[in-house]
Amino acid sequence: METLSGHKYFRTKISASGALASILKLLDSQIRNIQGRGLKILYNLSFDIGICSQMLSLECIPKLVPFLEECSFRIETFVRY
Repeated sequence: METLSGHKYFRTKISASGALASILKLLDSQIRNIQGRGLKILYNLSFDIGICSQMLSLECIPKLVPFLEECSFRIETFVRY
């Protein structure tokens, strides 16, 4: 899903499937790799304004704050090799 979320066509498909709530649940994992993948998927999906509105309605911002405050997590998650 991480790869698909990077493509405009699939972003709307992912959103329409109702997967956004499940993706947000990945952030609750205690496994850092799973959290990172969830963040990458959300990052990719955030390029669609409609999906951003859905994220706001699901109140995902409070879930994102701890990850964005942790500098090392931001660097590991969003730097692409």
